[in-house]
Amino acid sequence: MKKRYCYRILLAVFSGLALYWLGQTGAHAAEMDPGALKELVESLTHRVRALEIEVEQLQQQSAARATPAASAPAPAPSFRETWRGIHDGLTRDEVKKLLGAPQHEFMLSGKRVWYYYYAGEGGGSVFFGEDGRVAGSQAPPRPW
Repeated sequence: MKKRYCYRILLAVFSGLALYWLGQTGAHAAEMDPGALKELVESLTHRVRALEIEVEQLQQQSAARATPAASAPAPAPSFRETWRGIHDGLTRDEVKKLLGAPQHEFMLSGKRVWYYYYAGEGGGSVFFGEDGRVAGSQAPPRPW
């Protein structure tokens, strides 16, 4: 499909150049010297070949930039998806793997609290018991 389109463009360019040249000389094809006509055809053929090479190079560059969807890495889970994985009993390391390091860490009623804030979305908290495991959590506000 692209190749046919490129050839149509090249044909249009070739035709336009020929008509332009004929218009400049004021000659008609029937009145032209066969040697001059042959020279014109060779010149235009050379230009068309150069344009074909340029089109091919552009297609290769375009193909090199495009990455196939199959090889693209899976998108990182959203913070909402990761919060769904927070449950009682997780260790601090497991929470860090899911949510990353907290923005704030403090003690509240004898429990360690990790606080996470997401701009434009709100904040959530994870509460750890004395054993260092999740004893509760409050995910960022919904709607999700």
